[in-house]
Parts: sequence; C-alpha cells; structure tokens
Amino acid sequence: MEFETLPYDDRLDYLLRYASDDWLERSTVVDAANRVAGSEASDREIIDMTMKLASDLIDRGAVPGDLIEGDPGFVAWPGTADERLGRLRREIEVLGHLPDPGDVS
Repeated sequence: MEFETLPYDDRLDYLLRYASDDWLERSTVVDAANRVAGSEASDREIIDMTMKLASDLIDRGAVPGDLIEGDPGFVAWPGTADERLGRLRREIEVLGHLPDPGDVS
C-alpha cells in the first residue's frame, strides 16, 4: 500500500479531534500509526507506534473501553493507564494481524 507518511503530531491531533466527535476504533488508531510509521514499517513497528499514540491519547483524556449494546453503551476498562495500554497491546497481538474496522477480540 502506498501512501504519504504523515507527521506524528498531525495524526495525534486528528485522532483527538475525531475522538471528540465519535467513538475512536482501535483500527483507526492503527491506521494513523501506519501512516506515521510509513509504508515500509513492519507490523511490530506499527503496533509500537499504535501504543505510543494510544498512550498520548490516554494522557490527553481518552478512555479506552468497550462499546456494548444497551445501557450504558460504553464500559471503560478498569485499571491504570499502563494496565489499559497493556490490555490494548494484548488485544491487538491476539488478533494475529493488524486490526481491521469492527475487529473484536
């Protein structure tokens, strides 16, 4: 896949704006990480960049969790920021591929 490599801060700002209007799927963060890392990046490099973006998003107020049917609709993951990041990494790695839109673990 050929695409323009984008600056980290531009992608982070985009994700913060996106998250202020809608739910931010894991695959959207991975896509942003891919665009920062570049088209030659390995899956490991993309996952590492995903984790960096996720860490910065959490530091700026994003709350990782699960969308569920019914009330309340969203359940935040328990734990510290580091525990939440660890869970995110595990959920991505258990897929065996980079997340696609709608992937669940």
